[in-house]
Amino acid sequence: MLILRLIFLIVYYWSLKIMAKQELTTMVTLGRPFRLGMLYDMRSDMLIPGVTLWDPENLNKNTRKSKQSKTDFEIITEDSFQKKAHALGVEASLKLSLVGGLINVEGSAKYAEDYQKTNHVTRLTLKYSVTTEFEELTMKHLGIGKLDHPDLHDIDLATHVVTGVLHGADAFIVFDRTVSHNENKKDISGKLKVMIDKIPLFTINAEANLSLTEQEKSVANNLNCKFYGDFRLNANPSTFAEAVNLYRELPILSNKSGNAVPKRVWLYPLSLLDNKANRIVRDISSKLVDYSMLVMENLHSLEIAALDLSNSEIFTRFDHMKNHLLDFTMLLSGFQRDLKEKIALYLPKLRGNTNVGESVLFDVFKQVDSSPFNQRKLKSWLEEERQVIELLTALVENINKHNISNIMIKSSSLDGVNFDMKYDYIFCLSLRFMEENDPQLSDMHNYLYDNSNFTLSTNPQKRKVWFKDHRVIAKIRKNLQQFVEFAKANNVENGTIKFIVDGEYSVDGVKSAELILYSDGLEQEGFIIPSKPDAPYAKNVTNNSVKLGWADAANGTEKIEKYKVMYWEYSDETLVAVCACPCQNNGICSAPNTCTCTDSWTGATCTTPVCTSPCQNNGTCSAPNTCACTASWTGATCTTRKYQTTCEWNRAFCFQ
Repeated sequence: MLILRLIFLIVYYWSLKIMAKQELTTMVTLGRPFRLGMLYDMRSDMLIPGVTLWDPENLNKNTRKSKQSKTDFEIITEDSFQKKAHALGVEASLKLSLVGGLINVEGSAKYAEDYQKTNHVTRLTLKYSVTTEFEELTMKHLGIGKLDHPDLHDIDLATHVVTGVLHGADAFIVFDRTVSHNENKKDISGKLKVMIDKIPLFTINAEANLSLTEQEKSVANNLNCKFYGDFRLNANPSTFAEAVNLYRELPILSNKSGNAVPKRVWLYPLSLLDNKANRIVRDISSKLVDYSMLVMENLHSLEIAALDLSNSEIFTRFDHMKNHLLDFTMLLSGFQRDLKEKIALYLPKLRGNTNVGESVLFDVFKQVDSSPFNQRKLKSWLEEERQVIELLTALVENINKHNISNIMIKSSSLDGVNFDMKYDYIFCLSLRFMEENDPQLSDMHNYLYDNSNFTLSTNPQKRKVWFKDHRVIAKIRKNLQQFVEFAKANNVENGTIKFIVDGEYSVDGVKSAELILYSDGLEQEGFIIPSKPDAPYAKNVTNNSVKLGWADAANGTEKIEKYKVMYWEYSDETLVAVCACPCQNNGICSAPNTCTCTDSWTGATCTTPVCTSPCQNNGTCSAPNTCACTASWTGATCTTRKYQTTCEWNRAFCFQ
């Protein structure tokens, strides 16, 4: 009993889905040349050209036309497929047909195929939409037995006939603005939106110059414009001023004959014309549509992120590392193409009267989660690549800040340098941060091109990222420091040693920064760069000599031939420093190019004397360690007034 009830519910569910398609249906044309009376197969979203059920005279006689004027203006702030579909009026499973390539779009619908190629661009799109006329077939000849060509009706070519067409035109003007690294994308987007909001308000003077403020000119001059529309133009706009000028002309263009195209159609099920033609068209659940769109959007966004990374400035020097990212984007693009082909294969079968259920297409997209194209794996791999690029960039910046002229940074072969007869030695810092056969890329390739025999090459357990291993980073830092110090010590004109920083693939998956010496073009195995020795100290001092000693270098002593000792002159056991400019007043040269006051003087110009003991009463420090009374006082202790006069006899003493 329970099984019978379950079967009844399933049959009832599918009957509801089928009934939904046995009613009048409406959809956007996406630039396709629909006409009244044309046949349409909703299973494959295909027009059947050159075939009608009625003669042209009969169609024209039973057609009604009415004016339907309407104009819309909209700003689209996102570039996702869902937003594009909404702007174009694409609904339900028609989205899958569009993604799967079942529909060849034309005119303004080409906007659906224009995606940003980078995240370093802010994009806003202006949509202008106008409707002009609606035409429809009357119901007089839609009844059973009223077909001029009933034999065509019996052939399983189509599922619907076009009974209504709304004419008009759409235009999409896409504004792109590149955002530099020191700009805020959100701020730029806000300024751009303010500009586009003002487009209906902008005025153009008699000379066709756009009236803009200086700030608006700054924004407009950096814009790229693209046009997708149903209007016939002599030339597409490419600047902001041209886009504004076009917008002002669109109402005029929409009234010209030839600029109105089918925008939306109404489709009548053929099964309602004759009960014999019961062509089943199933609805596709919104859950399947949304899930499919989400997977495709995520894959596309990861492809764009990888393309952005591949354009990092560091790859002008280390191009071999760029190849991994280009391979990644190529494999992602191929996988997306494979998914679209499966959509195109299964979608007509899902809609038609076949044994293929939605679970088939669901499984296609669910398998993505258990494949190397899983979003989590792809994002994790890209994040690791990004951090390696940041590490590599930091290393190169650290080397460049030392301004050592005999260091060359390159990723190509060392042959060109090794065969340069000017150099006896090539000392190389080899950055080995990437594997030639990356496991993730290998898995993606094998899954895409040999799915049936695919097995994961990577350990499913989370592995520790190499650049988070403190021991690995410490060794890289140490080798970098030794390389720079060694290059500094040998940074001489017409020297016989050349220093190279290059990128190579890691050996056996071990990430490192290796120090390699080449002599006469051959690698010197076992070479250890000498480390810096400790500072020398005096072992024995005589009247005319000093015997020095120091602790030897910790590494590479067998390759050390000599040391160079630097010293300062001493005078009366006092270090003599040199100042390029003579010190003023009571200042002395205490360190190279550094003046300080002597012990007896202070102040910015060393002209204020210093007294060790504070002066008593009314005394001041007039010279180093010398106190003197101020102008009004005198005496040994500065307590006697210097000037005193006697006033009249009847008054007290008065003092000046």
